[in-house]
Amino acid sequence: MNVSDGRALVSMTPTQASVTWQSTLPRQSPLTLSAEAGEAWKETWFVNTGSIWHASFSGVPESDAGHSGSGVRTAEFHPRG
Repeated sequence: MNVSDGRALVSMTPTQASVTWQSTLPRQSPLTLSAEAGEAWKETWFVNTGSIWHASFSGVPESDAGHSGSGVRTAEFHPRG
């Protein structure tokens, strides 16, 4: 995967059903994420927030929120569902 101007270019083979990757986001407020409009794919975003951080979300509704045993909150979003 290549990243240029803050955008990821992902290549898939014709028989490939999905692609995943992980990244670290900058610690800034506010942090804005957006999904490309009008495309034929689906996206799922998982945001992990450690117990010393406070995160609140607006825009795309949070689909699932959970906590791991280590105190990490995982928020799940489906911006192109």
